[in-house]
Amino acid sequence: MWRKAYADRVAGIMTALVREGSKVLWIGEPAMQDPHLSSYMEVMTSLCTAGRQAHGVTFFDPGTVLDGPKGSYTGTL
Repeated sequence: MWRKAYADRVAGIMTALVREGSKVLWIGEPAMQDPHLSSYMEVMTSLCTAGRQAHGVTFFDPGTVLDGPKGSYTGTL
């Protein structure tokens, strides 16, 4: 239930920003040190990326730069 509510809220924000002429760069979350928290962040990212193309939003996954091997947490680069 909360996933749909969150996805709807994100979509509404994206729509409003783009409608006003903004170019939107939505930044996700990298892997977290706590695996439990990291799994929640993965869900949040999937909800935020689901409608981005329909709303004209660019999404950046910081994990491509900050995560360790296989998307794992790393404290240093």
